[in-house]
Amino acid sequence: MLNKRHGFTILEILVATLIIMLVGIALLTGILQYNRYSMKVQAKREAEKILQSMADYIRSLPYDSWLLNPNDQLHYCNDCIYNRAFCDAQQGSCSFMQPSGGFDPDGDGLPSIMDPYYGNNNCKQVVLNQQGNINCESFGASYKYRGPTENMAGWLRLVPDFLSGTSFCRCALGNCKKSDGTDAPLVAQIGSGTYYNNLDFLPIRCYYEFNTGQPVGGSVWTGKTLSMYAGMVVVNYTTPKAPVTIVGKAIGVIVWWFDPVDHNYRYVYKIIFREKP
Repeated sequence: MLNKRHGFTILEILVATLIIMLVGIALLTGILQYNRYSMKVQAKREAEKILQSMADYIRSLPYDSWLLNPNDQLHYCNDCIYNRAFCDAQQGSCSFMQPSGGFDPDGDGLPSIMDPYYGNNNCKQVVLNQQGNINCESFGASYKYRGPTENMAGWLRLVPDFLSGTSFCRCALGNCKKSDGTDAPLVAQIGSGTYYNNLDFLPIRCYYEFNTGQPVGGSVWTGKTLSMYAGMVVVNYTTPKAPVTIVGKAIGVIVWWFDPVDHNYRYVYKIIFREKP
């Protein structure tokens, strides 16, 4: 009796190949999703480190420090609606955390104490179209922004040094000093902000870069370089017991970046309360 020799048919080979491809695609998708999640987590972790270091420095400053006391009467008056808040300690609430009541001047849903931009923050993402800009519909008009440097909010006390591209912070809204305590000269007026010489003598920075990948040997890293920015807002506040008298300052510290995966605006923030001595 002759032995029959069994082999794989073309159909069986195709089915096996298809199964292998499907398994490979599933594995690749899982790896990509994990890498994206890892980049997001790493970015937020780095932002929180920057935030904590800035918050610690601001807590160390005396209440009457020039850094916490802007005095530009044109852009930082006590009657400016974003700069005179009402805080109720018993209720644990402050009016500047409400998007209504004038504390969200650009209407994007972010209170000014945690908002570094005027307008739609996602319009500042770095991914640009062929014309080098992004078209965003806001307030019924089309805005064209060129990356994260455009339309910085006029209520920021500290801003990244976009003028010269250093990692230092720039001071805005008057009463800005040099390392020797003398008045810093005005460098430029941009929009509603008045920017002064960069604060290279401060132990904090307003621009950071880090790699979202992992070291693969020596100084070689995988992944992409991510930029992070930091700023500060100072808001005076009153209380029910002293509704017309400033009794303290709320300092909003913001660290923001544009997601390495979807390029949308991301941020972390802290609000530091300093009572008037």
